[in-house]
Amino acid sequence: MALLADSVLATPLLEWLGTPTRVVVGEGSSPVEREAALRLCRALDPLAPSVRLITDAWALAHPSEASAVHLIVVGTTASNRVLRRHPSPWWRVGSDEVRAAFPVRGLYVFGAGDFESPRVGLVEPRRNPFAVCLHDATEPTPDTPLTWMITCTGGSPEGVDRAVRALLEERMISGVVLDPAEAPRSRGPFDADAEVLASMPPASAMRARVEGLRVLGWHQADGLLLGALQKRLGSRPRALWRIVLRDPAAPHTLRANLHRRNTRDEVLLVEMPKEAIGAARRLIRDVGEPREKQEGNVTFLEVRRADDTVYAAAAGRFWAIESLQTPHARGVLEAIIRGVAP
Repeated sequence: MALLADSVLATPLLEWLGTPTRVVVGEGSSPVEREAALRLCRALDPLAPSVRLITDAWALAHPSEASAVHLIVVGTTASNRVLRRHPSPWWRVGSDEVRAAFPVRGLYVFGAGDFESPRVGLVEPRRNPFAVCLHDATEPTPDTPLTWMITCTGGSPEGVDRAVRALLEERMISGVVLDPAEAPRSRGPFDADAEVLASMPPASAMRARVEGLRVLGWHQADGLLLGALQKRLGSRPRALWRIVLRDPAAPHTLRANLHRRNTRDEVLLVEMPKEAIGAARRLIRDVGEPREKQEGNVTFLEVRRADDTVYAAAAGRFWAIESLQTPHARGVLEAIIRGVAP
């Protein structure tokens, strides 16, 4: 098969995962799912894509080998047995009998909703379940490998393909892939609005880079975070994204996902319906009384605490906040906010 342009799309996330990464596709997968898996393989290694591809049967038959590498699992619970053997607690599909505590028609994702559209996709990272099960440990030790699994799934093979494209082309690390018209059939108190979920982060913010730190990708924000911000700010954000930074000196970790935040390596970027400076001031004052400084069209706010410093910035309709454990924290925040400043 000829190499496609996808080979140049290797994202910072795939570069960060590094050499021991395998793409897992079901033996009974559809042509769409298999092509999506091959696209990932070409992005990981354009010179030897076949080396990166393994089947669900091989992974299940060789748990020790599967535990020692990062996995990107492509498919649905119907087409990939790895997803049936190691189900996620955060999502399920209506055809599943696993954890059927309540009826689900389509793809249900906690914090997002129940999506009937088969075109909806999902990207989800978590600890490699083969490593967790084999070594009976949820946390890595010197004797257990620190490996990860990224699931690209959906309500159909088309949804799986959209999830793979979001991982490769949009640099999504976790979240639901959908259009605003594909709103969930029903929303619970912890689920987010489809319009917010469907928003992609500004490309300019994703290019931020300061002193070796670079944007690894982004997590979608779930309904819990959206609801908390709306309640605190008194108005509904138009969109929000959790932008993840890569520090080469820090250990590899994907501990955060759609439902779990890691504020030590994330910048929260929010778009408001109107000028955002009031929202930034209101939120950072929950931490302490800020020092404020105007630099051109960007307002910076800073609160120093006993063990760290919290920075916020606002420009136009956008504001951002972070508490990164790096001396370049303010520089990162400035690069992101100036990227979206009007």
